[in-house]
Amino acid sequence: MYALKMAKDIPELKAVSITDGVYGILSDIDARKQIAELSNKASADELTKIDFLISLTERLLRQVES
Repeated sequence: MYALKMAKDIPELKAVSITDGVYGILSDIDARKQIAELSNKASADELTKIDFLISLTERLLRQVES
């Protein structure tokens, strides 16, 4: 993540991406574990906010459609 923030232009960003692709390989199990841990980090408050935003978006879409 640090390298991505420090990239100043497209060539540097590509270099980081290529390096990550070669050396930063996760096994399927590791990738699934990381994804599962991300979903566990969401607090109840964050989930409530997400539910509220989804509800609000649905209402706005209905208004636009009618």
